[in-house]
Amino acid sequence: MLGVARFLTKLIAICCLVPASLLSQWTTSPLTDSASVINYGFDARVLTFDDGSSIFSHGITNSVYLTKLDSRGYRVWGQQPIVAHYNDTSDFGGGALIVSDNAGGAIVGWNDHRGATINPSTLDYYNDAWYMQRVDASGTIRWRSGGVLVVPPITGRKGGDIVTDGAGGAIFAARESGFGYPGAPNRERLFAARVNGNGEKLWEITLDSSLQASRIFFQGVVRAGRYIYINVMRYYTPTQETYLTTIIDTSGIIPVYSPWLGYHENATLNDGALFSLTANHITKINDEGDTTWSVGVPFIQDSCRLFSTWNSILPEEREGVFFLQVCNDSMYYISATGLCTRHKFLGLSSAPIHPNTIGVFSDGKGGIVWADEGGIAQRYDSLGTPLWGLSPIVYRSDPESAYFPEFWSDKNGGILATFWTTTRGLCVQHTGRFGQPGIVPVAYAQEFPHTFQLDQNFPNPFNPETHIEFYVAQKQNVSIRVYDVLGREVAILVDDVRTPGTYSAMWDARDVSSGVYFYRMQAGTFVFTKKLLLLK
Repeated sequence: MLGVARFLTKLIAICCLVPASLLSQWTTSPLTDSASVINYGFDARVLTFDDGSSIFSHGITNSVYLTKLDSRGYRVWGQQPIVAHYNDTSDFGGGALIVSDNAGGAIVGWNDHRGATINPSTLDYYNDAWYMQRVDASGTIRWRSGGVLVVPPITGRKGGDIVTDGAGGAIFAARESGFGYPGAPNRERLFAARVNGNGEKLWEITLDSSLQASRIFFQGVVRAGRYIYINVMRYYTPTQETYLTTIIDTSGIIPVYSPWLGYHENATLNDGALFSLTANHITKINDEGDTTWSVGVPFIQDSCRLFSTWNSILPEEREGVFFLQVCNDSMYYISATGLCTRHKFLGLSSAPIHPNTIGVFSDGKGGIVWADEGGIAQRYDSLGTPLWGLSPIVYRSDPESAYFPEFWSDKNGGILATFWTTTRGLCVQHTGRFGQPGIVPVAYAQEFPHTFQLDQNFPNPFNPETHIEFYVAQKQNVSIRVYDVLGREVAILVDDVRTPGTYSAMWDARDVSSGVYFYRMQAGTFVFTKKLLLLK
């Protein structure tokens, strides 16, 4: 009895010495009512950083709010959200979009009804303006109170998106229509405008216009290097429409070459190389606008389905791209050099996924992670091996209680799920890289793996160096050895006692020939073997 008392006394003393910042606030419960409350509003947008922190933009009626959480779920900017905009005489007209300011802060943009004309019979607004605001890493508002007016309401209703300009500012690309709005010109136009890091509007450019209604439809915008790619659908008649991608650079200049014709789905990872899907080809464009490669892939087949209705291509850290068409548990992967291979993803075709509400992300290690509104999620490594068990994990056991679910990458192999509840408002739930709800990423806190694990090497194929990450659940002698196809030992990467934690080993294969090799990890009774490919 005395021993127990001493143990408890010592445990309490230790806990009192642990800073609160090292303890996780994320809930480990899969129940909706246990999730962390962000604050007021709907329609959250999330910006995540490499240190595991996240900035949430959210709004309600006439206000735009910003809340920052660290990697453990604690509020960084105080208990109350930062108010990016508040105006008690005007509604704010939609969800606040958010991009990085490239310095640990964020830029938000929103439709705003200040100065807009209201329809007295319907109480709806005829038009709207577009504003932006910047908040720095410390939570300080950097631009003028109420935000920077980018486009006034007089020109009509606006709908578009923002991208970072890569230099502390942002670019707004949108379609606006003045038809039927008092005082607005009877025209539609596609335009872009840039605001720099000091809140100064640098330029605005009209890219297309029409004197007929319902002719121009904004489809999306991405930035890759110094070029901005804006997708639009041009409607002519009920049977004639044209998809095209208009290209400008960050100074607002239209390049001399013509826009891309045809439907394109454009995607980029960290604003680097652009990947564009059109018809049955995926094309890689470098940050200078030059084509690196173009690869043909079979488009939707009768026995296949798109993994997500929101995106068909997924860039990842090795500068390759996944084509998210699932056929018999497999998907195509196109490497950084344009090599197209089909990878097996065990259980993917049979997973009970809701395709209209699924988030699919790169896991930061060359694999993918996904979650859907049904409360299930899974992570795969770069070769398609499921890392969270043969069946998807259940991160939310009562999904019917969560409304308007959205999913975001935590940039460390985990997922942030935002949703609204009738009793608690806007909430967020975190699932860590090991598939455990609420567990803090190992890279950010004193959390240890719950099991031994060996990751797929990265990059793979490689030349001449590759890295292998592995996880140790308890103190144990660990060995990692490399073998050729004949079973001969080629290299010893690890052979010592390791305490619980996450480790990385590097193999420099410059002295061995190209080919297939196997690496084997042994830790007590745990044995893992994976294949790697050296291409010289």
